[in-house]
Amino acid sequence: MDFIKEKLDFYLLDTQIENMFINEYMPFADGNYVKVYLFALMYADNSSALTNDTIAKHLKMEIEDVLKAWSYWEKQGVIKKNYKSKDNPFDYVVEFISLKQLFVKSVNKGISSQPSVKKKSTASVFETAMENENIKKMFDEVPGIIGRPFEGNEMFEIIDWIDHYKMDPQLITQAYTYAVNKKNNNSFKYIASIVRNWFDNKVKTIDDLENYFEKTDKRYTMYKRVLKSLGLNFRYPTEEEKRLMDTWFDEYHFDMETILKACKKTASISNPNISYINTILKNWHKKENSPTKDSSAFKDKSEKVKSTKEIFDAYKIIRKKNENIHDKRRFEIYKKIPRIKLIDEQISQLSISISKSVLMSTQNSKDEVYQLKKKISQLYQEKAFLLTENNYPADYLEMIYECKVCNDTGLLDNGNHCECFVKKLQSQS
Repeated sequence: MDFIKEKLDFYLLDTQIENMFINEYMPFADGNYVKVYLFALMYADNSSALTNDTIAKHLKMEIEDVLKAWSYWEKQGVIKKNYKSKDNPFDYVVEFISLKQLFVKSVNKGISSQPSVKKKSTASVFETAMENENIKKMFDEVPGIIGRPFEGNEMFEIIDWIDHYKMDPQLITQAYTYAVNKKNNNSFKYIASIVRNWFDNKVKTIDDLENYFEKTDKRYTMYKRVLKSLGLNFRYPTEEEKRLMDTWFDEYHFDMETILKACKKTASISNPNISYINTILKNWHKKENSPTKDSSAFKDKSEKVKSTKEIFDAYKIIRKKNENIHDKRRFEIYKKIPRIKLIDEQISQLSISISKSVLMSTQNSKDEVYQLKKKISQLYQEKAFLLTENNYPADYLEMIYECKVCNDTGLLDNGNHCECFVKKLQSQS
């Protein structure tokens, strides 16, 4: 008598996934990397042939993302690349490592398990990255651009972009700015798609981005060329600035050469802006005069430029004076009430702890962040109490501004002059 067993369809079989992978490795990995790992593991369990191209097509991913996934998992120690040829770095067999066996070996050797090393390395990667001033500046600027705090593992993903894509942190800031200003979208997934697209198009620096836009977006390149002529290389135009520039091109029918001539007239202004250029071009359009033939029409304007420069120079003096006052106040308070210095240091440390907690995204992260924010709020209350108890105003250590609308710059966020600037200009006429 013979015995046989019915063969099941390939896709009805089960794939064994180790709990150590799910618990210790998966939470820190990019979602696409996890998909690549699981999909290939299914084929490995059944000894079926599979190529990276097949994985990319099936998962609707780029082949580069599949290759990056294997490089990532190799670094984590959960797979091993067995190369078929020394001459071809992409021709290899992926061997899935048994995490249980890896754990047992590490224990027998008296070493902590690989997963604990992983957790430690995640925190150390973040701390090392924050020592880089450019990365730190990027993390300071981005929340203000997108109008929301970082979500979940977003900060760690950004560090991963810089590492894997070899991108300039300033370029990451530009990706967020581009998404918000041009596409009106601040979601992390959308911004990630922009970064990935730029990487696919070999965009790694600001100069690369300029060349990329020149090829793909003619009008946007025109915007950037105008901003660049004003020394505003590293930001994108606001909606109001785009509206004004569209008027120059579409309604006034000025060519780029004429517009750039108008931009040159801001050479003596400390803070050149689009609104000022718009005034010049609007005047040229009304008079129907070419700027090359104009010899006297802008005599009054020259006087105004001189006055404008004097006003902006005055703003610089105001800001410097108030910065000095603020520094003296802080030194005074720290000396008289040492507890406030400790409070400021604690607030700074707690803010970093919040970033780390969000980054690690553990099961208790929400509670940890809540408790940390609660502690910061209590410290601010204590700080205000100590100031008032010592006969100081509660806002004594806040930055000082004569105009809190423009923060003593004379300019609003949309590039227009602040009301305080207009009053100063009128007082000189």
